[in-house]
Amino acid sequence: MPDNIRLEGTVTRATHKAWLITITSPKVSEFWLPLSQLKDTDCLAEGDEGYFVIPEWLAEKKGLLAEDDE
Repeated sequence: MPDNIRLEGTVTRATHKAWLITITSPKVSEFWLPLSQLKDTDCLAEGDEGYFVIPEWLAEKKGLLAEDDE
């Protein structure tokens, strides 16, 4: 059963297939999010601020998970 991660951020750029997301927590990061991997959000368009629910494996791959030992 896959786990999901909720992130807060802004849709910086948008295409039909992906959004460029800027987040500030757990650390400042910018990454492309394929819309096919977006599980839930309250954002609809470029410039929107809100939450993004993505699979945990994708968050780990993008280096978005907080490290316990830091």
